[in-house]
Amino acid sequence: MAPNIPKNKVPAVLFDFDGVICNTEPLHIRSWQILFAQMGLEIPEAELTAGIGITDITLLRSIFAQHNISADPSEWQLEKRTIYLKLLEESVEAFPGAAALVRRLHENWPLAIASSAWRSAIETAARKLSILQYFRVVVSKEDVTAHKPDPEVFLTAAAKLGVEPGGCAVIEDSPAGIQAARAAGMRCIAVTNSFPPTQLLAADLIIDSLEETERILAFLHGPPAQRLSGPPQR
Repeated sequence: MAPNIPKNKVPAVLFDFDGVICNTEPLHIRSWQILFAQMGLEIPEAELTAGIGITDITLLRSIFAQHNISADPSEWQLEKRTIYLKLLEESVEAFPGAAALVRRLHENWPLAIASSAWRSAIETAARKLSILQYFRVVVSKEDVTAHKPDPEVFLTAAAKLGVEPGGCAVIEDSPAGIQAARAAGMRCIAVTNSFPPTQLLAADLIIDSLEETERILAFLHGPPAQRLSGPPQR
């Protein structure tokens, strides 16, 4: 049964994971570096950071094309996943305010994780951060066929929560994620954990940290017309 949500309140809040809740980007970069070193390759870090917000397969195909590598990207993807999960077990770091915000929003909203990450990685990190229990739904890479900027991951999360996608709020950190939220008909809060504000202008609200709890709550409680009118707020 769908939750009974007041008219001027978003029906649910959907979190991206990497770059929003969990500071996993350094671990992803390190995983890629280890993988390519094993293969006898040295890939510039700038090419690896270009993978923020896109799938591993997409990044691998781009790097293969740039470096004339002929190989099956799915095999490399699985090896990178193994390396990454090992690093994740050793060290997990939440962004400032992330765990506290999840606990606060859980009191009044159904929450979901909607991410392009592997389910095992999401659940491992969320469990280590003691926040997994606050999410009713986890939608991961395995649950969708199209990835951000396609809206499928957000639409799937809304369907699993039993809420209409229109009006849901997404918390994202990447341009691809914001584009996916917009395509799903959802409102979007962008946090500048991974990209500068100039690359996040399509969001409805741009914040510098998830510690800005009162601004986030005001956005979530505000009338939809106010949230979508005018330029993105800072």
